[in-house]
Amino acid sequence: KDLHFSYSEEKPAITGLDLSILPNQLTVFVGKSGCGKSTLVSLLMGFNQAKQGEILFNGQNALNIDRTSFYQKVSLVSHSSYVFKGTLRENMTMAKIDATDEQIYACLEQVNLAQFVRENGGLDMQLLSRGTNLSGGQIQRLALARALLHNAELYIFDEATSNIDVESEEI
Repeated sequence: KDLHFSYSEEKPAITGLDLSILPNQLTVFVGKSGCGKSTLVSLLMGFNQAKQGEILFNGQNALNIDRTSFYQKVSLVSHSSYVFKGTLRENMTMAKIDATDEQIYACLEQVNLAQFVRENGGLDMQLLSRGTNLSGGQIQRLALARALLHNAELYIFDEATSNIDVESEEI
């Protein structure tokens, strides 16, 4: 409600934004580079705080929501999603600690990554820190699969498919 944010006093990034995002609805923000899309994501995720106005989730001010509880309900996939050193299974179970192999593979199938994983050691495939042994598109697919496994109430995608080919982007 009436959201205002600026990185500096002389150049506001968001001015007077009123927005409602309804459950079970796709909401897309489209605009030129630098128009404030990622800034809005940063505000929604609590990485930055609005100078004025408030962000409400289910009627509750976001500033009053416990961060752990919030992150259990919201999943962010961005162009810079992180891959941790360890197995692919370990990277996936960060989203859902008790996930079965079947659940993990179902999410990998949805993002067209399952076959690659099967051909490269399965869920025990070793991943290097920052995913340096994966392509940019594979990192983003992995991040998307991890988000799907999380089964969040709200998904926020910020250029989440920028490194993925057009065919796969239609997932």
